[in-house]
Amino acid sequence: MGAMTGTTSSAGDFFQRARREARRYGDDPWVFLRELTQNSRDAGATAVDFTTSVEDGWQILACRDNGSGMSADHIDRYFLRLYASSKEQEEASIGFFGVGFWSVLLFEPEVIRVTANHQGQTRSFEIDCRHRQVRAIDPSPRDAGTEIVLYRRETPARGDADALAKATRAKLGHYAAHVRPLRPGGALTLTCNGDPLNRPFSLPPKMGVRFRAKRFDGTLGFGPRPSVRFYKGGVLAREMLSLDEAIPSRKSRLPVFSGGLYPVVRLNIDGLELLMDRRRVFEDPLLYEAIEDCETRLRRLHAKMVRRLFPMDWRNRLLRAGDLARRHVKAAAGLALAAATILLAVWLWPARSDAAIPGPAGRMGGGPPIHVRTGFVDRALENWRGPIVNQRNQVALDWQFRYSGPSPQLFSFAAFDAYDPTTGFKPPSHANLAPYGAPPPGQRDADDRDLIHVVLRLSRGERLFPLPVAYGYALAGPPTLSDDARSAGVLLRTRLGGPALRAKGPARVAYVLRPQLDRRPPAEIRPAGLAWPRAYRQALDRVAGLAPAEKAARLSDWLNYRFRYTRDPRAARRFQRASGSWLARATAIGAGDCDVVNGVMTLMLQSAGVPARLHIGLVGEGGAARPELHAWVVFWNGDYWQFLDLTARFRVVSRPISGVASAAGPEAPPEATTAGPSALASQSPVERREGTGLTLARAAEPTPSTATPWPLVFLLALILALAVWAIMRRRNVLEPDKVDPDFAVDLFRYAVQTGGGEQGFGMRFRPLLPTHDGRRLSYVEARQLAERSRLFVCRPGLPLLRDIHGGDRALNGDAPAVRKLKDYLPPALPLDALAPALEASVMPESLRQTEMRIRQLDRHFRLYLAPDSDALVEARLPFKRAGRGRRQVFLGERHPICRNLAARFTAAPALAIFQAVQALLNQTTFYLAEKDAFLQRLARRIETETP
Repeated sequence: MGAMTGTTSSAGDFFQRARREARRYGDDPWVFLRELTQNSRDAGATAVDFTTSVEDGWQILACRDNGSGMSADHIDRYFLRLYASSKEQEEASIGFFGVGFWSVLLFEPEVIRVTANHQGQTRSFEIDCRHRQVRAIDPSPRDAGTEIVLYRRETPARGDADALAKATRAKLGHYAAHVRPLRPGGALTLTCNGDPLNRPFSLPPKMGVRFRAKRFDGTLGFGPRPSVRFYKGGVLAREMLSLDEAIPSRKSRLPVFSGGLYPVVRLNIDGLELLMDRRRVFEDPLLYEAIEDCETRLRRLHAKMVRRLFPMDWRNRLLRAGDLARRHVKAAAGLALAAATILLAVWLWPARSDAAIPGPAGRMGGGPPIHVRTGFVDRALENWRGPIVNQRNQVALDWQFRYSGPSPQLFSFAAFDAYDPTTGFKPPSHANLAPYGAPPPGQRDADDRDLIHVVLRLSRGERLFPLPVAYGYALAGPPTLSDDARSAGVLLRTRLGGPALRAKGPARVAYVLRPQLDRRPPAEIRPAGLAWPRAYRQALDRVAGLAPAEKAARLSDWLNYRFRYTRDPRAARRFQRASGSWLARATAIGAGDCDVVNGVMTLMLQSAGVPARLHIGLVGEGGAARPELHAWVVFWNGDYWQFLDLTARFRVVSRPISGVASAAGPEAPPEATTAGPSALASQSPVERREGTGLTLARAAEPTPSTATPWPLVFLLALILALAVWAIMRRRNVLEPDKVDPDFAVDLFRYAVQTGGGEQGFGMRFRPLLPTHDGRRLSYVEARQLAERSRLFVCRPGLPLLRDIHGGDRALNGDAPAVRKLKDYLPPALPLDALAPALEASVMPESLRQTEMRIRQLDRHFRLYLAPDSDALVEARLPFKRAGRGRRQVFLGERHPICRNLAARFTAAPALAIFQAVQALLNQTTFYLAEKDAFLQRLARRIETETP
C-alpha cells in the first residue's frame, strides 16, 4: 500500500519526512483540522462532521464527509505518499502539495483508521503511528465519502472529553468556520458533535464594512488589536498583524494607527497561491491587487472615522481653506480656472454632439474624417520599422479591401517571429519560397454562410504580397486575378506557412476562406541572450514546467498588471528618446500600443519555451477594413496556433457551423473569451470543439449621443450624491467619548511632526482640545489665541475664570488630549499658577513703588507678587473689572529682580526702584518701542526727587 508498505526502515524514513513536513505548518497541533476540512471540501463534500469522545482511556476524534471518497488506486498513488496530489490541475481546490493530511502527526495519534467509499466500493485500513505500519482491516459499511478516526492516549495534560470537544470546536471555528463549497452556489455544512459551526465573516467592532471585488471579498474595519487573515475557499491560509507582512518588499500606503484602533481585515481570495509551508503566499499580481484594494478601503474608512470623530466647524473649514490657498496658490488658481471652464462648457454645450470616428464616411458609422486617402494593402508595411509607440493617425486610409462574412475579423498579412535588438522584430525573408500547392483539406465541408469572400486591389509594380487570412480560417482555393493583370499570379508558401501571391500590378485579387484551425507544428523558437529585467525573469521562472496554454495564461495576467496599453504621443516620444535595445526601452517605459504590448508578450512566450509570433493585419468590420493596423499574438498551445491579444480590443467567439451540431447542443449560447488570462484558460476547449467556426467580437463602444440636457443631469447627479452622502453619514458613527483619546493624540502628533501630509487628515484644523464651555479648539485656533496672549489653561472650577472675558474658552487642563499634547501646543497661560498671586493682598512697599513708576507710563500695567516662585510671567488677562489692568506681570518672590530690590531698597530706594524698573522692561515685551525714552524720563524724575 504505497510508500509506507515497504520495509520497516523505509516506513520509518517515511514517517520522519512526514513529521518534518508537518512541522512546516507551524507549532499548533490542531492545524490538521484545517487540512481535513479542506480535503473534504476539495472532494466535493456538502457535509463535514467532526465528533469527539473518550473511551477506555482513548481520546477519539473522527472526521466524516460525504464527498467522492477514494479508490484503491487513489489511496496507493496519492494518500499514502508524500508530495503526490491528484488536485494539481484543479484550480478550485485549496490543497495540492500532497502533504496536508500528514499534519495529523502533530496531534500525536497512535492509530489512524481510514475508511473510504468510492463508487460503491468501500476500503478500510489502519495506520499504526507507534509501530509505523499500515494494515488493511475489514471495512464497515458506510455511504459515499471518507471517514478518518484518530486515536491517542488520554492523559491529565490533555484533559477529559469536555476539554477535547471544547478545543476541537474552538480550533475548527478558527480555521474553517468560513469554509465555502467547492462549486459556487452549493452548500457545505460543518459541524462538531452535531453543533453547526458555519458562519460568515464578522464585521470588525469599529467602522466595519463588507466588500466584494471580482476575484476576492471579505470584511475590514478597526478593532482594539491589529489582525489580518487571508482565506482561500473560506479556509484560513495565513494570519498576520498587518498587510505589510504579506509582501515585505512593498512600501506601505497606510496611515499611522494607534490608540486602540487598528486594521482588522478578513480577506478571501480563491485564486490565492500558497507555498508548501502554508504560512506564506505567492506574490502574484492578484495578491498585489487585493492588498492595494484593502489599503484603499482602509484609508477611506480611516479618513471617514477621523471626520466623524473630529468634525470641523465652519471656522476651521475657512481657516483650512485659507491655509491651502496660501500654500498652493498656483493649484488654487488652476482649480478655479478649471471650474470656471467646466461651468462655461456645460452652459454652452450644444444640443447635439456626435463625435466623428476616423474612416470613410458612411462605412464605419462616423462623421467625415480629416482626409481620406486610398490605401493599398500590399504597401501597408513599406514604412514599418518594427514595433514602436505610434501616434494616432491623422489621415484616414480607405483600404482597397472588401470582404463578406462575420464581423469583425482580424486579417493577418504579416507574421514575425525573429527578434532584432534595434527594431524589435525583423520582417521574414521571402527568398526561395516553395509553391503553395493544393490547399490542405478542411476538417469538414462548410456551406456558404461559413465562408469569407475577400476582394482586394494591388498597387502598381511587381511584388510578393502575403494574402490577408482571417484568424481561424484557411485558404479554400487558389486566388483569381482580374483581367487587367499583366500576368497570372504565382501562389507561394511563406516560411511560416501562409499564402503569398506574386503578381504584376495593378491587379484585382479575389479568394475564399473557410473555417480551419492552423495545426502546422512550429519549429523550435527560443531567442538567446535577451536581457530581461529582474521582475520579468522571476515571472518566467515561475511558469517553468507548465503547459503552454497555462504559461500563456499566467504570463498574460502578469504582463497586464505590469504593462499599459496606450497610444499617447507622450509615450511615443519617451520611447524614441530612450536608449538601449528595443526590449530594454519597452520594459523601462512599461507602456505602448498594440505592437509593443503584444511584441513584449511574444518575446516572453518565446523565452518561456512557447513558440509564438507577432501578427500584423487589418481589422475587418462591416465588410471593409478600419483605417488603422492592429497587432496581436498567436502561440502554439501544443495542438494548434491560439489567438491572444493583450490590448483586450477583441475577443474570440465560437459560432456553430450550419448543419453541424456543436458539443454543447443546438441551443447552446456562443462562448467568448477575452484577452485576459481567465478567458485564455477557457479558450482552448472552445477552439478544439468540433463543429464550430471562429470569428472575433469587438468590445462595446459608445454610440453617438443625442441631445442631452447637461445642466439638468448635473443637478440631478448632485442631488443624488447629497442624498447618498446623507444616508451614509448616519451609518458607522463613532462617538468621541467611546474612542481611546490616544487615537486622536497620536494622529495629532503625526500631523504636527510631519507637517500634515496626505495622511494628516487636516488634524491641525480639527477641534480636539476641550474648553470649559464645552467647545473644542483646533490647533490653529489655539495658535491664533496664543499670538494675542489669549490662550489660557486651567483646571475646572477655577473662580478666576468668572472675572475674565472669555474665561469659559480656556483649555480644560484635566482633559487627556490637553495633557498629552502639552508639548505640541502653543504657550498657554497657566491660570492655576497665576491665581495665588492675584488673590494675595499683601505686597512689599518696594514692589508697590516699582509698579507706580511703570504705571506713570501705562495706566493699565499691574505688578503681582507670586509666592514661592522664581518665575517672571507677563500676561494680558482681559479682566472684567478695569482695576485689574490689561497688562500684568507676575514676579516670583525668589526671582533675582525681587531679591535685588529687597536688598537695595533700604539703602538707596530711588536707585533700587530704577534698576528694578529697568530689569522688568528688559524682560517684557509690552514696551519695546517706548522703553528707552521711558527710562530717560524716569532717571530725570529720580534725580529731581533725590535730595
